[in-house]
Amino acid sequence: MGKIFKILLLVFLVILLAAGVAGIYFYNYYVFKTMRVCVSNESKDIQLNCTSDLDCRTKILENNTKFEEMIANAPVFMQDKMREIFDKSIFCEETCRIKSVYGDGFGKSIDGCNTGDEEILIEIHGKEGVEALKFAKENSGKS
Repeated sequence: MGKIFKILLLVFLVILLAAGVAGIYFYNYYVFKTMRVCVSNESKDIQLNCTSDLDCRTKILENNTKFEEMIANAPVFMQDKMREIFDKSIFCEETCRIKSVYGDGFGKSIDGCNTGDEEILIEIHGKEGVEALKFAKENSGKS
């Protein structure tokens, strides 16, 4: 009876160890989803005079105080990508111009960007997925 118990205990420990290793792998390394966001090559003039790309971004942020709050409240893994999308979609050509942004998270899922448009990929691993779920749960009732 003691030998069977030891064998069962060993099998249980091996299964537990394998589950732990699999959990660590899926949480830290496995990419569950890759979000594709595209920044269009076409832009819209927003009639603000500017001297540089930074000047445009500053003027837009002055007129939209909720953007920094939105960035600060977003999951950590998304903050840099949101800033990157913001920076790539706003530029100066005598007046400020804004490029349209489309793709995952912007109304529809896409397989690729249109020719000439810039692609930004956001890989979501297990830990980022957990962050995103917590963020969605915390903000589900806010308008």
